[in-house]
Amino acid sequence: MGSSQSIFEDTVLQQYQDCTYFNKKEILKLYKRFSNLNPSKIDARRGDCTTRLSIEEVTSMAELKENPFRKRICQVFSTSEDGSISFEDFLDMFSAFSEKAPWDLKAAYAFRIYDFDHDRYIGMTDLERTLKCLTNNDLSDEEIGVIIDRVMKEADMDQDERLSYTEFEHVISRAADFVNVFHMNF
Repeated sequence: MGSSQSIFEDTVLQQYQDCTYFNKKEILKLYKRFSNLNPSKIDARRGDCTTRLSIEEVTSMAELKENPFRKRICQVFSTSEDGSISFEDFLDMFSAFSEKAPWDLKAAYAFRIYDFDHDRYIGMTDLERTLKCLTNNDLSDEEIGVIIDRVMKEADMDQDERLSYTEFEHVISRAADFVNVFHMNF
């Protein structure tokens, strides 16, 4: 067994492979990326699954730095209320954004990212926050209102002024580039 694989026990690596879309080599590469985000906090030579990195540390990565939803992505994948990220959260995040992840998994996470208030619907407030993230707050309230009205007219099939997961899924199924946009290389 090589020294690079001794970071994690074989059973742990196998569990990670079973729960993600990565092989051992990719998992070890992701661990190195994770530990390099704060080397003073995480020892790259041993598999540290408990130390958590702050949202600021994780969003400093090139893959997230320019993403308008970077903080929200961390919040969705974090298993901690403060949004901090453990290695397992990090692994889950990259797995969902990998090219090997199925469309339905990507859709489920995209829905959670846009559901800011966690009510299992994308309502008008969620759409407003989404638009503000996408445009860096460059739209007027009137422009945001017009866009929200158009989205609701087109996507809100049951006219309850919010998008269910099924309605959201229908909208993104027509977006040919969704899988390409919901992707991160490492």
